[in-house]
Amino acid sequence: MAISGIVLLRMLASSTESAHVVITEAHPKVCYFALTRAAPNWPKKKAAMRKWLQSALHPTSSPTNDHEFDALVAVLAAYKGLNGDWTTDLHAIVWPDTGQPVSCMKTHYWWPEA
Repeated sequence: MAISGIVLLRMLASSTESAHVVITEAHPKVCYFALTRAAPNWPKKKAAMRKWLQSALHPTSSPTNDHEFDALVAVLAAYKGLNGDWTTDLHAIVWPDTGQPVSCMKTHYWWPEA
């Protein structure tokens, strides 16, 4: 997965349309926990998780499984980052010993907390 992701990033970066591409990353279950302080457990809590997502993203957001939930939370993170609601970008953090960004490509990992 990591190698395929890097290959895809390199392909997108070399595209003539790369100036218009925004690449984001998310860890939906951890993001959900950060926002709600509730452990995600789709089989047991899907009604509560759906309700939360509908209030956070859109009233018609109604995933039918945890993969769809993850995808929609990733959309939420991208949306909040792109419109400036979440200003912390974990990929903008630099390694203390080198001063280089954590990410090897121009990507964003917007996070709801400072």
